[in-house]
Amino acid sequence: MRTVNCNSAIVRRTALCGLAMLVINLVGALSASAQSPRPFGGRVVAKWDNVSNAFGGGTANFTGSSQMRHMGRSAQVGTLSLGAPTPNGFPGTGTVTITAPNGDTVKFKYEGFLNPFTGVGSGPLEIVSGTGRFAGATGFGTFFAIIDVSAPTNQGMTVLLDGVINY
Repeated sequence: MRTVNCNSAIVRRTALCGLAMLVINLVGALSASAQSPRPFGGRVVAKWDNVSNAFGGGTANFTGSSQMRHMGRSAQVGTLSLGAPTPNGFPGTGTVTITAPNGDTVKFKYEGFLNPFTGVGSGPLEIVSGTGRFAGATGFGTFFAIIDVSAPTNQGMTVLLDGVINY
């Protein structure tokens, strides 16, 4: 019976190559899972400074809180600008930044239509960036908002967000 000398150069090189391949495979698997799509969504409760500021190319701002998947109880701030009315309502665009309790953020832009009589707004959203754990985040989804348009200022709003996030 022959014994293998574990100190031989060939055995050491083979072991090092095997270890290197294992590390490369693990890093590749972690990188792939870090970019896999995950559900994104939550419920937002917020207040507008004055939605009327958004008409005619102006900007309205909101602040609120939400319970978000992958972020927990979070703070939100956002903007809205509204264009000229169409048969579908007022076209609008804006941005939203969601901040998790640890300071990590997700930012998305949205567009859609607002019905000024019912306060219902809806449309697509696109996740464009993030910080911390969400650095480089991308994704897409939809929003459905109900704004209390009966109040002259500080209009309440509830929003449902649903989509997919990659981070």
